[in-house]
Amino acid sequence: MSKSFKDQISNKLVRMIPQLNEVIGNIDSAEESWTSHYSQNNPQDMYLRDMFQRINGKLGMAIWLMFQAFGEVVEEGILRKRPDGRYGFGSTYFTTGSKVEYLDHGDQDVPARWVYSHVQHNGKEYYISDNASLSLDGLLVRVKRFYTTY
Repeated sequence: MSKSFKDQISNKLVRMIPQLNEVIGNIDSAEESWTSHYSQNNPQDMYLRDMFQRINGKLGMAIWLMFQAFGEVVEEGILRKRPDGRYGFGSTYFTTGSKVEYLDHGDQDVPARWVYSHVQHNGKEYYISDNASLSLDGLLVRVKRFYTTY
């Protein structure tokens, strides 16, 4: 039986992580002694240096997104407001900046799906950063563990 495109994409992305990390390391190393690798008097060299730095940032974000996508779910629960005002379940709670994936039940046009986001606080109440109108109380969330070596 052949693998689905979803499996093929997942496998290829995971296999790319070491190569992407190597490129990031090369860019970082070149930057440490950049005058040995780029001529300050050559606009094309300065252009490439700048572009490599931009690429470096994007590759780092891509790797982080892959870790998020393929991380192991280690906890899942329904959020409830705790006496200290934070939301959590069991011994797990969330504060400003906490990463979380929540189950968006969708509607007629959008199927149910897990959505990656962050918890934020507006000075009065906690909320999900990409959907401030969504009630945290009763929201099904999950937490993942990341593996930084592939």
